[in-house]
Amino acid sequence: MTLKTKFDYIFDELRLQPFLKQKLLEESLGRLTGTEVALRILRELGRMDVKVCLIQGDQNCYSPMLNWVGLSENVAGSRSVLAAAIAAHEVGHALQFGFIEKLGRYLKDSSIFSFLSFSGEMFMVLPRIFELFFQWALSIKSQEREQDSTQGNEIHQSQQNPKHYSFIKLTHLIFLVIALWKWFVILLFFPINLLIGLVWVVIFGILVLISICCALISRWLIFLIELDASWRALRLLKQYKVLDIRQQKAARKFLLACALTYLGSFVVEGLFA
Repeated sequence: MTLKTKFDYIFDELRLQPFLKQKLLEESLGRLTGTEVALRILRELGRMDVKVCLIQGDQNCYSPMLNWVGLSENVAGSRSVLAAAIAAHEVGHALQFGFIEKLGRYLKDSSIFSFLSFSGEMFMVLPRIFELFFQWALSIKSQEREQDSTQGNEIHQSQQNPKHYSFIKLTHLIFLVIALWKWFVILLFFPINLLIGLVWVVIFGILVLISICCALISRWLIFLIELDASWRALRLLKQYKVLDIRQQKAARKFLLACALTYLGSFVVEGLFA
């Protein structure tokens, strides 16, 4: 039986291998809690303007607007390798500057880019929505089959009534005439409708491609930002001897796995969150 830990929500999301979980749950070389790791790094770098706060829930983050690092209770009070890596990673976000951060803020402030990125994410989610809709349609198909026998009996009874049957035939004839007239009008203007339809298809296709490209750019931008924060964290953990070499390798694999999740998830609204 697997021992339950307070970091299972992270392990389940990342699907880490068992031996890596054991290394991440080990006590770090420096025997510092997540809060102590963050405070020590900031103090050594002279960044006393950045505050370290305890927040509710399991989320760990850095807020550029408030300029504080928020650590969950599990991370803040743990002396594990995992807690040290997460705390240092969030401090890494506080230390970020330069082109990547400025570009990220510029893209976030761009309403057109944000709209196209959001639309691109929606277009990429559509296949999944269609899949769920297909599964839902299959689930209700069995219910419709159960109602077929009842509806068949009602139709049979209606056909036994001559007046009702004649009314149904007349209704079908009227709908057939209307349908033939509509097809006649469509065929009459077929070349024009075809040209207009092709133009709209091309325009829509271009917008879809541009939107998906913007969404992928957003994902890669966040991925690069996360990698940069992780690189800073690993360098600082090594510099201040918080982790040994073996623990640094485990932390590097963990932080890389976390960064990769941003490439396959809906992240437009989480830009610099």
